[in-house]
Order: sequence, then C-alpha cells, then structure tokens
Amino acid sequence: VIGLAVSIVLSIRWSVLFTLAPYALLLENKHGKSALTRSRELILGRFWAVLGRIAIPKLIFLLVGILIMGVLSYLIGIVISGVGTFNSDLMIRLQTLSGSVFPIVVAALINPLIILADVIVYRSLKETSV
Repeated sequence: VIGLAVSIVLSIRWSVLFTLAPYALLLENKHGKSALTRSRELILGRFWAVLGRIAIPKLIFLLVGILIMGVLSYLIGIVISGVGTFNSDLMIRLQTLSGSVFPIVVAALINPLIILADVIVYRSLKETSV
C-alpha cells in the first residue's frame, strides 16, 4: 500500500514537471531532452502553483463539457422521442447516432480551450522565470 501511494505521488510529480515539454518544443523549438529540461526548469520551485494552474482550468472545462453534453442529450432526447413516436427503428437509430456524435463534437470544442489554457500557463511561467 505504501509503495502504491509513493508511486502515485511520484507519477503526479513527474507528470506535472514534464507536462509543458510539448509547448517548449512548439514555442521555443527545443527538441528532445532539452524540451523536458526546459519544462522542468519552469516548474521547479513553483510545483503547487503550477499544478493548480494546470488542473483548475482543465476541471472547469471538463465540467462545462459535461454540462453541455447533458443539456444537448436532454434536448436531443426530446426531439428524438417526438420524431420517433411512430417508428421505433428510426428512434433507435437517431439515439445511437446522437449518442456517438455529440460527445465527439463537445470534445472537439473543449480540447482547444484546454490547450490554450496550457499555452497561457507556459507563457506566464516563461515570463516570470528567473
């Protein structure tokens, strides 16, 4: 149990330390190990602040996505039940289609916001780094 707890803590720490490496590659053209090193340099000494700055926007966008998906699912369910009252085969097909398409659409709308939040965090850390 102790080993599991330690591995979870170390995994979270490692994930946060190196989560900004792709942005070091894209924004500063640092490749490979230098991108990992740059990400670690920006985060060292500010671990908890960076963890909050990375996690909070993602959680907010996730909750907004779940809310949008719930509202869309409810509204589409009403429309489908109204349209498919005479044809149960059509109703089942529309429910299956909406159940697979709308989560993809919501994810496609939310993911750019998550990436934009990470880019803002990276630029902020880069400006305030020593």
